[in-house]
Amino acid sequence: MLTMRSVIRGLATDWRQSYSPEAAKSFLQKFAGGQVRLEKDEGKGVAKIVLDHQEKKNAFSGKMMVDLEAAVTDLESWGTGRLVIVEGAGSDFCTGGDLSFMKAIANSNDAYMMNKFMGSTLRRLRQLPLVSIANGYGFALGGGSEVYTTCDIRAAKTGFKVGYVQGRLGVSPGWGGTAKIADTVGRARAIEFLATAKVLDIKTAVDAGLINFVYDDPKEFDAYIQKFTKNSVQAVRGAKLCISNSVDAGVNHEAQEAADREVFTSLWGSKGHLDAVAQNLKHK
Repeated sequence: MLTMRSVIRGLATDWRQSYSPEAAKSFLQKFAGGQVRLEKDEGKGVAKIVLDHQEKKNAFSGKMMVDLEAAVTDLESWGTGRLVIVEGAGSDFCTGGDLSFMKAIANSNDAYMMNKFMGSTLRRLRQLPLVSIANGYGFALGGGSEVYTTCDIRAAKTGFKVGYVQGRLGVSPGWGGTAKIADTVGRARAIEFLATAKVLDIKTAVDAGLINFVYDDPKEFDAYIQKFTKNSVQAVRGAKLCISNSVDAGVNHEAQEAADREVFTSLWGSKGHLDAVAQNLKHK
């Protein structure tokens, strides 16, 4: 007997065969909640991407994924920008995906779409000509840790905790972040952090090379940001371009993401994943 769920799934887009960014945005936009705001200081050439879904600890809805992509698109053509700060509204950075949204797409087909869309968005964020700085406070968990690690430089307020806790949900990182994690902390620690799915305190994260700057008072962070405004926009952008050309030369980022996608889609929607989501194990 056909159930309503099976009928709906039967009519669903086969994302592996017909994925496009526009189709993905149209689908994701249906899952409302929160917003991602882009704020730009034209005079200083400094922008902020603010993840704002405070009642869900800034967890991503589908709409927020679309908002983030739009913000990145805007910044790609911002010729006078030097710096973009990525931070959460309120008291947390980001705790991954909104649970209700994650439950609604808990199948390998939609997992393929989400992974490809967010993987592309975060790769483009990392490849912006602007220097990107993540401002971490509260928690960055799951996909939130992938957003945090994507940024060129990572700052943290005392008490910040970051966790690649995807394993608690029976899955691997789903937003294209595994290569970035390994690039940042090294192969051995990356495997350890992912396989144990533990939440890292700030000292552990600093020792691993995950955090570059720690502050107690937000004024210290503001002073740190000011250091990037002393030289010309061209010099700041040139510094990033030189390093990117050196480090990323010959790296096929899309191939890395495709390999990660195969692992992720094999786990997402499995019994282990669905059971873990039902128990909300990410936060336990």
